Amino acid sequence: MKTTLTLAWLDLRNIYRESMLLIIAMVPLFVTLLMRFGIPPLTTWSLEKGFDLSPHVGFIHAYLLLFPGMMLGMAAGYVLLDERDEQVLAWFSVTPLGKNGYLKYRLLSPVVLSVAYALALPLILGLGIGTALVLIPAAFLGGLQVMFFILAMGAFAGNKVEGLALAKFLSVIYVLPVAAYILGEPWKWVFLLVPSVSVTETALAAKGGEWGMVALYLPLGMLVLAGWLFLLKKRFVKRMG
Repeated sequence: MKTTLTLAWLDLRNIYRESMLLIIAMVPLFVTLLMRFGIPPLTTWSLEKGFDLSPHVGFIHAYLLLFPGMMLGMAAGYVLLDERDEQVLAWFSVTPLGKNGYLKYRLLSPVVLSVAYALALPLILGLGIGTALVLIPAAFLGGLQVMFFILAMGAFAGNKVEGLALAKFLSVIYVLPVAAYILGEPWKWVFLLVPSVSVTETALAAKGGEWGMVALYLPLGMLVLAGWLFLLKKRFVKRMG
């Protein structure tokens, strides 16, 4: 427990010192506040231009639930690669925490933060407690996306520079929820093979009161995410030494 608290304290110091990590961690908050205060005037402006944005606001809110997992995943993956380059893993292998304990901390602590972050976003958006409660399943699934980023960066990036390039490439998959929303069925079911799509579909179903679809999308999203993590885990463990 003492070692875990020490690691958490060191992480906070690293984020404070490394401005890039702080910026990455704050992006979901900045974007959410921008949407909260920017969507009303943007909706009014779009109506004046002959386009009604209001039917799509629900999707925008759902899409924001992906940001904590994506951005915190990038930050946590970067830290993991940095510590791998600095041989921190080798040092922890001879401590009571051990290498496995260290890796568990590196994976689970961002998950906790990401889920908490995602759960708070509906309230930051000003959607009210009722809507925030409805969006809990989607926010939880959105927060879990952080593991995909960490494992992918650890599995395929050889260093921090490669990690940042890979993170940018992985962020492209977050275009797929938009594609699934625009194209609809039957393409939506193909896109659901990507974990991020289940988050937006779960959120939209929950906001629409379609709890039967939530009961389908949520476990499907968990299963798809677990499948991707399983595929990444072997290579991740090998690269971590």
